[in-house]
Amino acid sequence: RGVDPTPTPSGLLDSTFGFWGYESSVAMAADKLYRLEWTVVSDADPIGKGSRADATEVPAFRLRVNDSSLKGSGYVNVESINTESRIPTVANPETYVLYFRTPSVLADNTFIFSFDYLYVPVTNNDPSVALYLQGLIVTEYDDPLIER
Repeated sequence: RGVDPTPTPSGLLDSTFGFWGYESSVAMAADKLYRLEWTVVSDADPIGKGSRADATEVPAFRLRVNDSSLKGSGYVNVESINTESRIPTVANPETYVLYFRTPSVLADNTFIFSFDYLYVPVTNNDPSVALYLQGLIVTEYDDPLIER
C-alpha cells in the first residue's frame, strides 16, 4: 500500500521506484503484433472526498514489456497531472493498451511484463495511494505490415 519515503539529510524526499515483474513461459512468435491490455486501479477517490487523495495525487506508474533477451521493449507512462488524464481511481479502473511488434530476431524469446511504481516528490503525487494491477490480457495478431 503506497510507500513511506524517507527524507534525505537535506530534508527532501527521495524519488522512489518499485516494480512487479513476471516472465511468462510463452514464446514470442516471429513477425507478430501483440496487443497488451493492462487494467489498473488505485484507492484514490476521483474527486478527493473526505481524507482520500484525489485522482491528481495518484503516483506515476509505467506499464512495461520486454523480451527475455532485453533487446526489445515497449512501455506506457501514466502521470496524474490533471483531472482530464485517464487516471485509475477506486471507482474507475482504467485499461491502457500497448502494441508490441516482434521482429524475427526476438522469435522464441519470452515476455517479461512489469508494472513500475514511480514516486517523484516534486509532483503532486501522494505516496500513500495504493496502485493495483487488476489484469493483463495479451492477444496475438499477424503483423499487418508483413506480406504473407
